Amino acid sequence: MEIDKLITEKKDLLSGKTPPVVAFVGDFNAGKSSIINRLFEEDICPVNACPTTSSVTRFEYGAKETIEYQSEETPPKEITRDEYKRLVTHSDNQEIVKYKFRYKIPIPLLKDVTIIDTPGFENLKNPYDTKITQKVMETADALFYIIDVNQPEITGSAMEILKQIKSNEDGFAIYLFANKADMKYPPKRLEIRESLKKKYGKLFRKCLLFSVKPQESSEHIATIDEVLKLFNELRQDKSLLIGGRIRLEEQRLARETNDILLKLKRVIQRKINEEPESKDLLNVYQGFISKQITKFEKIVTNEIFELDYRIRKRCLSVVEIRVGGILGIFLRNYAEIVLDKKKAKELWQQSEIIRRLTEELGSLLSRLQILDNGVVNKFQSELQKKWNKLGDDFVRRLGYRVDYRNRESFPDTDEAEDALKSFFLYGYEKSYGALSFYYIKPLTDLISAFGERIKERVKSKVKEDEKDRNKLLSLIQTIDNILKEEDYEKS
Repeated sequence: MEIDKLITEKKDLLSGKTPPVVAFVGDFNAGKSSIINRLFEEDICPVNACPTTSSVTRFEYGAKETIEYQSEETPPKEITRDEYKRLVTHSDNQEIVKYKFRYKIPIPLLKDVTIIDTPGFENLKNPYDTKITQKVMETADALFYIIDVNQPEITGSAMEILKQIKSNEDGFAIYLFANKADMKYPPKRLEIRESLKKKYGKLFRKCLLFSVKPQESSEHIATIDEVLKLFNELRQDKSLLIGGRIRLEEQRLARETNDILLKLKRVIQRKINEEPESKDLLNVYQGFISKQITKFEKIVTNEIFELDYRIRKRCLSVVEIRVGGILGIFLRNYAEIVLDKKKAKELWQQSEIIRRLTEELGSLLSRLQILDNGVVNKFQSELQKKWNKLGDDFVRRLGYRVDYRNRESFPDTDEAEDALKSFFLYGYEKSYGALSFYYIKPLTDLISAFGERIKERVKSKVKEDEKDRNKLLSLIQTIDNILKEEDYEKS
């Protein structure tokens, strides 16, 4: 994670485990590379009257000299010093070469500080120089800004970038060096230095005059030892170290965190707004369930009445019975009403009522997004058992009533047919009470009980949702508290 990496870098920097990073920046040909060579006491960086440095070089301490370069298209590759001087220099045709160099060299100074050389600002032939220099400035712990003493002004994009850095982090350690001070007489040097302090004092921690050339009079010109003291000051004063790239990176992460928190808050608020209050939701759910259960009870009632009609119509019939005597002489004839119990049971079992109720219940639970298929299957099993038991009971009771009607034999089929019609009409139109009590009520009671289980589950779910809603509201409050903190980026 970026935060973990930043914390580690900050600890290493403050403990001295890693040296601070100082970037040398400024207008092209101000003498950045010359000053670095002077500090190293060795001509490592190429120097020329024209814009020279085209790329970024990071100088670090190493037991032996090694140079690696990497372009945007190639992986790191080790090169020689001569190759480095050729690649780091702007070509004659001014093509933009985007190299990054990592130069390790056994120079004692680099044990205490890592130095970065940059192309610079205001090179009209290579505007890309300004972009890569600005990028480096934001990754340094301190800046040495170099200007030419003959042009003691900071203008254009450089001034805008410096102001932006200071506005983001006022504690960023930036030092101003007016190079080539040997070209001015001592009185003029003093005048230039005081003018720089007056004009840019708020931007820079210190304003110094410097020269890489020896001169007869060094009055008002900073010595190498004074420059080296600045490096030591950076290492000793921890507040200076965390005012640079660490602080800028903290601010960047804080801004990103701020944006993420605001987006999260909007998402949570939208989620809360989409969901009704738990009390309203519970009323809606329970009202919906009650309507569905009433619908199921009507389905059962209609099916029982229709099934009673079908069975009476198709399974009841009249048969003529002849009682034989001796020599084939019939003693008497009579008729009876007969119930085909096997067919009656088949018609009962062929009813689609269980399948229809199960589908309706499955649809209901799916819309409510509660309970699983296992619960529905269990209820279907209970309903099927109850239905089978009621079917056996229905056929048995109907058989009793048929036997009751046949207790006195009918003298002929016509009278039996009349009795059958009367019995059928009575059974279909006048036995609603018996049908409701023995067959409809047991089923609707079972369905109602299941409906109550659904309501309890809904009530439990609504309570869980309410807890989640309260958690979301609490989270929004926490986000608001974080965003209100004046120094929230530190936390």
